[in-house]
Amino acid sequence: MGAGGDSTVRVLFVSPYDAARGPMAEAFALARGDEEMDFFSAGLVPSGFVRPQALSVLEEVGLEVSWEHPRYLLPEHLIGVDFLVTIDCRVEDRRLKYFQGKTIRWKVEDPLNKGLDVNFYRRSRDQIDALVKELVEALRSGTVEEMVEKPKEEAEAS
Repeated sequence: MGAGGDSTVRVLFVSPYDAARGPMAEAFALARGDEEMDFFSAGLVPSGFVRPQALSVLEEVGLEVSWEHPRYLLPEHLIGVDFLVTIDCRVEDRRLKYFQGKTIRWKVEDPLNKGLDVNFYRRSRDQIDALVKELVEALRSGTVEEMVEKPKEEAEAS
């Protein structure tokens, strides 16, 4: 059951810029998920545009991103979210600090740091594809809790 009281499970992908990895995750999730899953991406400090290389490598596998501008993470985006998937958000952002749901952390190499070479975008795309596939399967099978990060107090006690 989703956080909003209905059966829809809401997943928010947050990356630093929402310029490549976030839109890739959202595109794969929308393609792999079903009507009982809602996916959205946003950035902590969004870039001015979704990188053309990211759009290109998604098109190579038959996916399209329906927006061209990264989304800025607003506090209201966190309302009703069941799972927050952070993609290399090393910075502790105050907006995330108050999130009461469950957090899943992904480490995916940032192709933006590697220049314009499309091969770096392909590598990130393939890694994100595998992570999204695992996430969607876990949501369907009810095993997603195994992917959730333990709270610091709980992790220190184990």
